[in-house]
Amino acid sequence: MPTYVVVTPIKPNAINKEHTFSNGTSIRHLRQVSKDILDLLRPVVAPHRLDEIAGARYWLRVERETEHPLPNGDQTLFPIAVNASRALQLVCPIGAKHVFIRLQRDVGGESPINAKVWDELHSTLIGRTASLEDNGIDEAFDQIYAGVQQAFDDGIVRLENPILFLERGMQIGNVYLATLMFAMGLDMLFMAVKKDNFVKRVSGFLGPDSFFFPPNQFTKAQPITRVKDVVADIFDLRNLIAHGQEIPQKPFRQPYQLTSTSGEALPDTYYPYTYAELLRESALFMLTNSLRKILMDQNRIRAVKDTKRWRAEMKQLESP
Repeated sequence: MPTYVVVTPIKPNAINKEHTFSNGTSIRHLRQVSKDILDLLRPVVAPHRLDEIAGARYWLRVERETEHPLPNGDQTLFPIAVNASRALQLVCPIGAKHVFIRLQRDVGGESPINAKVWDELHSTLIGRTASLEDNGIDEAFDQIYAGVQQAFDDGIVRLENPILFLERGMQIGNVYLATLMFAMGLDMLFMAVKKDNFVKRVSGFLGPDSFFFPPNQFTKAQPITRVKDVVADIFDLRNLIAHGQEIPQKPFRQPYQLTSTSGEALPDTYYPYTYAELLRESALFMLTNSLRKILMDQNRIRAVKDTKRWRAEMKQLESP
């Protein structure tokens, strides 16, 4: 019986071993990407991106066995694989090549059928130094993946759209437009119209004193930034961008040095890191943390699906 597979590469350093999840989903090490896959991608992928794909050693796989060969392969696997990839970003937004290759496996091995190529999901300074293992992929992935599938299968718009805003924001290379996308995702998720609603609801849900950035996987340093330090400024920057106003030099375009809880300066980047860049990363990780917290809890998913109930819960977060 043939098996159909969709694979997508995982960015280097984000994963360090193979993992097996439920429903035919796994992460597997690949010593070398086949020439057939690279030849399939060559006409539609830029050379530098193709080189990066060729160098990928860990790949996310979704597979399904069928009783008989299908004329066009298993078409249902592409959206399932995309949702699996979204679940990875909700474990930790590490970025992705966002290239999905469909294969057929039989006694002769695996042969590529076709591919779907979307704009790359860009990572951030903190995302590039984070590890999926350090962020609990073994414990969290299946629940998050099931939650993402449920959100799209049931048409829960208040969850679907923030996930799509997350995806679009990671595809945008511009700091300000990406911040707008992530803040809009938070805005929709928490039904926040005004700044006061936004600050109290996001802070109340995540905890005002909580760290929302993951530790650096190499140095184990924990960024010192807390929810209460930046949540109001995220809303202010979102408003400036949304209304087409000039972004003030102070504080948004001023250089910013990330520090750890022990006071050490975190690694510099190859580009100027500004306070606006910190707010982009903060909005990104607050959005992924919030979605993860909801998608791993069936009771919360039911609450979000019931607008009246979710609005009442959001109002409770504003109480002292």
